[in-house]
Amino acid sequence: MKLRITRRSISLPFALAAATVTLFASVPSSAGTFRVGGGMFFNKNEPGGGVSVDLGDNGMMLSPYMDYFGRSGSRFFGGGLNLVAKRAGGEQSRLYLGLGGGIASVNVEESSAGITGSASKTQAMADLVLGVEFDLLETVGGFIQVKWLGTFGGGRVDITGSVEGRTVTIPNEINLELRNFAVQTGVTVGFWR
Repeated sequence: MKLRITRRSISLPFALAAATVTLFASVPSSAGTFRVGGGMFFNKNEPGGGVSVDLGDNGMMLSPYMDYFGRSGSRFFGGGLNLVAKRAGGEQSRLYLGLGGGIASVNVEESSAGITGSASKTQAMADLVLGVEFDLLETVGGFIQVKWLGTFGGGRVDITGSVEGRTVTIPNEINLELRNFAVQTGVTVGFWR
C-alpha cells in the first residue's frame, strides 16, 4: 500500500516508522517501554502481532503503535498514536489504559456462491487498549492486553464473478469496516534516555 505525498509515494510502514522516530525525539521523557508481541484478531481469527513504544514511565503518556493481523487473503495493517494512562498495579506490575487512532490498510477476501472476491482500502482507525505489564528482570518483562480495533470509511463492496459462463454479482458481500477485539501477549523492554 502506498500513500501519495505530493509527487512521490511512500509505504505505510515507512511513514509510521518515521512518525514514531520523530515523536520519540520530540517528546520529553526520562523513561519508556518498548512492547512487542503476538496474538489474535477475532474479526476472522487472524493471527498477528504488534509493536508499541510508551514514551514515559507512569501517568499520562503518548504511545505510537503498529499492528498486523492476517491469513489466507485477508489482512489488517494499521498504526497510530494512543494517549495512555499507566499506573502501578503492585510491586512488579503496571496497569494501562489507552485510547487513540490512526490509519489502517484492510484487505478482505470472501467467497460466496462459488465466487471469490477481494477488496482493499486504506481508512481511518480507532482503538482502545487495556493491559497489564509485569517485571521478569530489571528492564525486561511481559504483558498481556486486550485491544478493540475499529476502521471507519470502508463500507461494503460487491463480489462479481463468473458461474457457468454467466457473470454474477453478489451485492454488499465484502465488508471493509472491521470492528472487533484482539488479544496480544509478549515482551516489554524498559529504556531510559
